[in-house]
Amino acid sequence: MKTIYLILAILFSMSLSACSSNSSTTSSSSNPAKPTTTLSTEISVHDITSDFQILFNLSDPAILPKAQVVEDGTSLEGDMTSTFHSSLAKTAVGARVDSVQIESSSVCTIADQPNPCALVTYDILGPNNAPIFSTPSTGYAVFINGKWLVSKNTICGLLALASGGKTPQGC
Repeated sequence: MKTIYLILAILFSMSLSACSSNSSTTSSSSNPAKPTTTLSTEISVHDITSDFQILFNLSDPAILPKAQVVEDGTSLEGDMTSTFHSSLAKTAVGARVDSVQIESSSVCTIADQPNPCALVTYDILGPNNAPIFSTPSTGYAVFINGKWLVSKNTICGLLALASGGKTPQGC
């Protein structure tokens, strides 16, 4: 039940205003074949928040946009469809992203996440727009192919909780 609340709530919460691309690429004159990617924290927070909001916007029944903001999301579409369309999932009204922390490569490795990654702290909101749980929930976002995505480990954990501990096929 907690997992489904997590899934439903995030879309409704944060609205950060930053309009730009995910990253900027620069080349050094001594080695133009190896670009260096520099991530803007402001843009990363905006993009990560947006991804969590899209994923957990269960007022929109479309699964494809949700799968597109999840790492390897196409492998999870079936499980996302059954979980997100359950009557229990529809009881959550949204979420509030409390913080996004871009992590070091060592933290990403310890958390079994691709690098770079970001720790996302958020609250699941119930019908009265108050947090359902006494403490915020956490998950990860990962930067893959120039785009921030909700970590597959994060969504797999939530889907497993929603199915009574059964690991989804795509995980």
